[in-house]
Amino acid sequence: MDFAGRFIDTANEAAAVVTERWPFSMDEGEHIMVDGFKSRVLICDECGEEFAFTVAAQQYFAERGYTEDPKRCKSCYTQFKKTQRDRSNKEAVTPRDDFK
Repeated sequence: MDFAGRFIDTANEAAAVVTERWPFSMDEGEHIMVDGFKSRVLICDECGEEFAFTVAAQQYFAERGYTEDPKRCKSCYTQFKKTQRDRSNKEAVTPRDDFK
């Protein structure tokens, strides 16, 4: 997520957020460290695409006690959660045998 709470999918978007937040220029490969975190590019386990794990996202994970990096990009995570909800709703709506 960026500083406005939007999800960021690519390293280019992450760099844009960093330069938006810190107006000085950055050389390629230079990273800004905030509270021991710095933006990183991760690879999605589902689709194999790169996505940014920003300082803000890392702080969010740390505040909630998550110890592992995210495994999915935003779109794959959204699809994963939708599939879980659909499966959960289907199980909840299935009629029991004694009511047939």
